[in-house]
Amino acid sequence: MLHNKEASQLAVKSIELLNSDATPKQIDSIRKDWANFITTYDDPFLKILGEVDTKNLKDSIDNLSNKTTSSSS
Repeated sequence: MLHNKEASQLAVKSIELLNSDATPKQIDSIRKDWANFITTYDDPFLKILGEVDTKNLKDSIDNLSNKTTSSSS
């Protein structure tokens, strides 16, 4: 995801915010920016990995791990 320019910019902004004396208003603002990004982000790169459940990325990662394990057996 960080190959996405917007995600990279949000990540840098978040780290800068965490390294400062951020106000609750600033923290809420960056939280909203991330929530907006996550709900609108569609990464075709992930699709080459197989089926991705954007509502449950843990299951998607587990399924990817299971496929890797079973294909190497």
